[in-house]
Amino acid sequence: MTYPPNQPFPGSDPNQPGGSPYGQPPVGGSPYGPPQGSPYGQPPVGGSPYGQPQGNPYGQPQGNPYGQPQGNPYGQPQGNPYGQPVGGSPYGPGGSAGGPPPDYKGWAIASIFLFWPLAIPAFIASGKVSTLWAQGDIAGANQASADAKKWGSLGVYIGAGWSALWLICCCVYFVFLGGSLAAAGAGSSY
Repeated sequence: MTYPPNQPFPGSDPNQPGGSPYGQPPVGGSPYGPPQGSPYGQPPVGGSPYGQPQGNPYGQPQGNPYGQPQGNPYGQPQGNPYGQPVGGSPYGPGGSAGGPPPDYKGWAIASIFLFWPLAIPAFIASGKVSTLWAQGDIAGANQASADAKKWGSLGVYIGAGWSALWLICCCVYFVFLGGSLAAAGAGSSY
């Protein structure tokens, strides 16, 4: 079947009564509105126009969302907050407040500039302090802290002593050399 040119298909003219391009009247008076009744001959469920149940849509229990117990959120025991061991120390394995002993890294850094050979064992001992503390070896961490302080302070004191001795020697040398040059220069004539 052919249609004459510039003629609309039957039922597709929006100016004609009926208005449906498919030749059917729109359901409920508007092609885009909610259905009036059930379009497939089924009665609506629970009063919802789209068949969804009212109230509890997905079968979840009403008073307890996500299956959590009511009195104990996040599974923590009531008498023991934050997972601390009962009767244990609240400050870590050593039982002393404040964390690991000092690592004396400042002594090691200062000994680099004043007497570097002793800075090497100072840095090694300083690096062991936090590692031994984290492993639970409190005595080892305290010993490493004492070693870092010993080697770092020894390097600083030896370096400071050598620097002071060098400065004294330079001053003495220039005083005597300057005095001998002045005495030698006063007796000669050009």
